[in-house]
Amino acid sequence: MKKKIISLLKFFPWYGYVFAAGTILLQVTIYFITGTINTGRVGNIVPVDVKIAAIDDAIPFIVNSSIFYFASYPYWFIAALAVTRCGKEHVVNLAIGYTICIFIGFFFFVFMPTYYDRVGEGVYQAVHQPGGMNGLLAFIYDNDGKEMGNNLFPSFHCLVTMYWCLAAHFRKELPRGYKIFTIIMVILICTCTLTTKQHYFLDVVSGIGIATVIFFIVKFINPARFIFKKKVE
Repeated sequence: MKKKIISLLKFFPWYGYVFAAGTILLQVTIYFITGTINTGRVGNIVPVDVKIAAIDDAIPFIVNSSIFYFASYPYWFIAALAVTRCGKEHVVNLAIGYTICIFIGFFFFVFMPTYYDRVGEGVYQAVHQPGGMNGLLAFIYDNDGKEMGNNLFPSFHCLVTMYWCLAAHFRKELPRGYKIFTIIMVILICTCTLTTKQHYFLDVVSGIGIATVIFFIVKFINPARFIFKKKVE
């Protein structure tokens, strides 16, 4: 068993674990910093309202879907680790694109703050009742603004999940089955951000949009080629 575990760990390059952990650390750090800033500004600034009532009110509140929201964190680590099988140049490009995405999110969070009144929407009271998966979603709420959720636009959950989906595609090193799996995870995680009432519809669209645009811009420019060309020279 020990040999099998060691063999599995060696399947990925050593820098893959650093890269995977670093991407999550960057995202969580930026989210925490901006969340702290915006929590302190509640009531002092007029937030941007991105809710489309006709769409967002029609989306059902499904407490049990919180399992996918919670599971996204280990998935992101695995997804980031998986793409390191594609070589250092691909990893460098991904690191650059990912960092740009996260700091675009930082800009929106700080200069275009968005909030979700969980008490006003009735969801905060609902999850603090006993039974089912309420405890898990209550834990998520209580560690993410409590009564007033913030940092909605863009959804980091959707942005990051879409980014790792794109990162896996167009790469022959990764199996087709895994690529299909990343698409399924995009659907599940993006849907659960809505059904847990953590985000509005436009938050999901913006997260997916930013990840897609930045990924393809970086892919086209391919900044890693300049870095590795310099090394060779």
